[in-house]
Amino acid sequence: MKTRGVIPEHFGEDALPHPPGPQRIAKSQRPSNSTASFSSDPTMFQEMLQQQYELDRKADMYVIQRKTNSRFTLYDSQKVAEDLKVLQMSTDRLDSG
Repeated sequence: MKTRGVIPEHFGEDALPHPPGPQRIAKSQRPSNSTASFSSDPTMFQEMLQQQYELDRKADMYVIQRKTNSRFTLYDSQKVAEDLKVLQMSTDRLDSG
């Protein structure tokens, strides 16, 4: 219950006295707990955006590289399977002849 700046008679016997010592800072006057204030330092914000861009780019490149490698692996395995079929046909002709 907020009693500061209010006459205690309004609350009757339930009114609490002010605690000793300096008054607390209002929430609107407290410093921000955020890690960075981008409005005061645009270069810091720009650097953060650049780092995020680089991380996103590296992640995209990693995905592309994995897809490419899997396609090469698939192609190689198909090529090996075709080569084995050709070799088998070649040996079948030798056996039957």
